[in-house]
Parts: sequence; C-alpha cells; structure tokens
Amino acid sequence: MTGAVAASVISAINPAMIALGAALVLRERLSGLQGAGIALAFVGVTVVLTGDDLTAVVANGFGAGDLLVVASVIAWTVYSLISRRLRTPPVTAAASTPSG
Repeated sequence: MTGAVAASVISAINPAMIALGAALVLRERLSGLQGAGIALAFVGVTVVLTGDDLTAVVANGFGAGDLLVVASVIAWTVYSLISRRLRTPPVTAAASTPSG
C-alpha cells in the first residue's frame, strides 16, 4: 500500500512527534533549538515525500498506506506519552500487557 522508503521516512518523524506531543500535552518545555529542529524535521519529511511538489499531493492526496503509517506514528506517540505518566515499573507494565 506504500513503498518502503516512504514508510521509513514517515516513521523517522517519530522522535519529533513525541517531543511535540510532550510539549503540547504534558507541558514539557522545548528550547528554541528543539522547536526549530522539530519544524525542520516536518519540512524535511514533507519535501522528501512530495518530491518538493506540494501541488501533486493536493491534487492526488496521500495513499492509504501512507496514512496507515502516519496513524502508526500517532499511535506510538500516544503510547509513549501515556507511558511517561505511568507509575508502575516498566517490567510490570510489560508483563500486564495482554498478548494476542
């Protein structure tokens, strides 16, 4: 549904998404340099994915596979933010996670 390169590039935005989410949701402070790095990361991913042609994305939209990878990045960000607030030790949290 999407190419390996596109999925890798979208997934590479994970650390920036977590930092942005922590700043917005958990009220963690970001320095100006960190904010600039996050902005640059989003611009870089956009340029790589669109081939520097935003009009093609507007005309064609994103593929279903790309949107699924974006959804996985959002899910991982939410999971990471929730895990920061857990008071249980990581081993306990992992052991209590249902396996499928």
